[in-house]
Amino acid sequence: MNADMIAAPSAAKPDPRNGSSHDSATQPRDPDFIIIGAMKAGTTTLYECFRRHPSLMMSEPKEPNYFSIDEVYNHGRDWYRNLFSGAAAGQLCGEASASYTRYPRFPETAQRLAFDLPNVKLIYILRNPVERFYSNYVFDTAFGGPRTLHETFEQRPYVLETSRYIHQIRHYLQYVPAANLHCLLLEDLQSDADAALGRLTSFLGVAPFEPGFKIERAFHRGQPQAARMGNRLLAVARKAPGAKLAARFLAPETRQAIRQAFRSSLPESSLGKWVVRRQLAQAEPLSDAIRRQLHDELDGSTRELESFLGRDLSHWCWKA
Repeated sequence: MNADMIAAPSAAKPDPRNGSSHDSATQPRDPDFIIIGAMKAGTTTLYECFRRHPSLMMSEPKEPNYFSIDEVYNHGRDWYRNLFSGAAAGQLCGEASASYTRYPRFPETAQRLAFDLPNVKLIYILRNPVERFYSNYVFDTAFGGPRTLHETFEQRPYVLETSRYIHQIRHYLQYVPAANLHCLLLEDLQSDADAALGRLTSFLGVAPFEPGFKIERAFHRGQPQAARMGNRLLAVARKAPGAKLAARFLAPETRQAIRQAFRSSLPESSLGKWVVRRQLAQAEPLSDAIRRQLHDELDGSTRELESFLGRDLSHWCWKA
């Protein structure tokens, strides 16, 4: 991931799937909330849910990575605030950059975020840390990362650190009040979505989702990787000669349709399915020995998280 993959989005009319279409949009503004991670733990599912809530507006792109990547942060505050200029009056707006909980790989993220947005609310979604690590490894392998789990341990220690959720939380709590951080488990979203989403809307201070709302998993198992490729291809397309000039002659809804084709249609395409096959073919299976090694590394922090959340997480730990 680098700044070359991030491009400032052009202004567009509100997507009818991105909250409600009010009469007028606001000026550039700061976000009210941010989904800060964890990577490979359900951030895309939450993002897609929030896009369908009439009182919420989500940024395009999903992951600006503004506070984590130096090159993007150097774009400046005006660039970042413009990502939320499509919010209608009365809407809350947010983004979902999973890189924000990859300390210490991105060491200044929490401090920058707290300084620029002292009142922002943060949402942190968590899943079984061993499964999250392996999913992260599979994703990286598909895009040229280490081919073996041992190489990942050696070359990318931050992948393991990302699964030490309590370390990420404690780092943030040095800069933000605990009342502004809401943690939830992916399994809660899967087992009782109504209750989990209800706690989220209460935290944000908006009305609950409509009765009967179904979680929109825009990308099925394995397909977020294809969608990420779509974002990367879209960033490349934006840099193509003449792309900016051509975009000026397209209606906002046409530009939005093109973006949506890259992000939502790609996972269902032959290319998207090829990405999934490529991942599965290249990834090393998670053997019992490696799984035990991961538990040895992660179970201590999981027990600390258990105490912090006041929840039983023994099912995340090694079963002797």
